[in-house]
Amino acid sequence: MRGGRAAAAGAIVPLVLLLLATACARLPFAGPGGVPAGSTEANPAGSGLEAFSKQMGQAPAEPTAPEGASGRVEPAMLRLSIRWPAAPEAPYRVAVLPESVRRVVVRVLAGDAELARQELVRSGDAAGTAAEASFRLLPRDNVRVEVEALGTPLPEEQEEVAVARGSASGLNLASSRLVTARITMVPVDQPLLTRLGQNIGQPGSVLELFGRNLRPATVVSFGGVKAGPVTWISGGALRVTVPDGAMSGRLTVVTDGVPVASDAWFWVLESLGLMVPARESWDDGTLDYVRRARFGSDVRLEARPVWRVSDPDATASVDPPEAVQWLSSDERAGSFVAPGRFRCGTQRVPTTVVAALGPYLSGGFRIEPAGAITGLRLANSAVGLYSRPALGEPEPGYPATASVGAVVDHTLPRSPALDCSSSDPSLVTCTDGVLSTTRAQRDGLAVVTVWLRDLPNLRASMSVQVHASGSMQVVIE
Repeated sequence: MRGGRAAAAGAIVPLVLLLLATACARLPFAGPGGVPAGSTEANPAGSGLEAFSKQMGQAPAEPTAPEGASGRVEPAMLRLSIRWPAAPEAPYRVAVLPESVRRVVVRVLAGDAELARQELVRSGDAAGTAAEASFRLLPRDNVRVEVEALGTPLPEEQEEVAVARGSASGLNLASSRLVTARITMVPVDQPLLTRLGQNIGQPGSVLELFGRNLRPATVVSFGGVKAGPVTWISGGALRVTVPDGAMSGRLTVVTDGVPVASDAWFWVLESLGLMVPARESWDDGTLDYVRRARFGSDVRLEARPVWRVSDPDATASVDPPEAVQWLSSDERAGSFVAPGRFRCGTQRVPTTVVAALGPYLSGGFRIEPAGAITGLRLANSAVGLYSRPALGEPEPGYPATASVGAVVDHTLPRSPALDCSSSDPSLVTCTDGVLSTTRAQRDGLAVVTVWLRDLPNLRASMSVQVHASGSMQVVIE
């Protein structure tokens, strides 16, 4: 009876080994996997399931007992998940499997001794982001795994080179136990954009990109719109033309099938307008693009750029484009003392001013310094007593009127307009240089201040005595 049980037990062992071998043969050699602790997890569902196939003839040998051991040793199972994780928030990591990768070599080592090797060969043009490899090995502690992806990233290269590498260490293989390890591949020469030649452009503009490991077969996209042919200058520079339909945003460069985004935004300029101030009252110019200005006065302008942006909310979290520059065609006419603030000189020399964003200019605006205002004086004709211009006694409360006489010392094409105000509008008002008493029917005193509409700091004042009869007396101070 004991002999029969022993024979049955002996038959079970080969059966278990057969089941393990069958399960191992059915393991997929490509499929979703994971990333080590601390790395970004990514799970592109269904991607990479057919990217690789196991190289025939590379299956490991059946494990045997070590020399001097008695009986059969149950093997340990080692399953490796190899990934190129998608991580758009970390542009320095490989987001997809590089196109140049043709095969992946997986080696299991103990010290310098190679315990097993397996080769995964890319199937056609598959672009999966994960692969798996499985091994049956003798129990052993402190095993490490080294993975190397090989390919020809440059057309002129004849021999394969390492495109990416990954590893795992400290694996302890126990008899009849399944050990899993997750390996994230690290690129050897990851493409990287470090700088844009300029951050503003329009469709048709030529732009240079600078970085590292940029290869000839590169595709550049502007907001999802692919540019035309890319000129490869060197491994650190590309030249490309901004395509029609390009939108503002981060540029995407695809090298060897791996997309890399620029840190800086590229702003696509739709138009650059120039807003000019309202015409001053004394300015007798007739053209909208010409202003005559006083010597020493300031003319304020405003630039109005319009950007091509698909998502305006996205611009709130990025750095703005470069500041507007202001240019004048003749420095004798004056200069810009602050952004958009042109101060006229003291010569009658016209100038054209423009706003500039990088190489792009707004329409020109012409400024002609025309003269100066040197003083404001109230005329003696404003002094006197004013009442109803009819015969008889003045009607109580009847309004009296008088014109404010003022002399402006200037060298302008024509005299500027005046403004005035009263300290007591219930007694006397001042509108467009005309004084008028009200129907207050009481005596009182008001101070009327006169100033130039285009130069409010230049002022003069007069006293106005109002009588209940409706008359008033004007006294210049």
